[in-house]
Amino acid sequence: MTTFQTELFKAANARISKNVHRLVKKQGWTIEKLAFDSDLDKGNTYNMVNGKINFTLRAVWKMSQTLQVDLSEFFKP
Repeated sequence: MTTFQTELFKAANARISKNVHRLVKKQGWTIEKLAFDSDLDKGNTYNMVNGKINFTLRAVWKMSQTLQVDLSEFFKP
């Protein structure tokens, strides 16, 4: 993987994380509730949202379904 690709993934994950926090707060939820309602592992969800591991497409899709938002919401600036 090139340095450019690494930086691109970091930027994408940071943007998704920021928007997950925004959307969860808007719902009045916790990350734990989002993980549970999305049928995702709580530990992995915390690690994704806190930048320790990369988001998976499956996780982002499940979160969007649970939060009832379009996938594009996760990529807003």
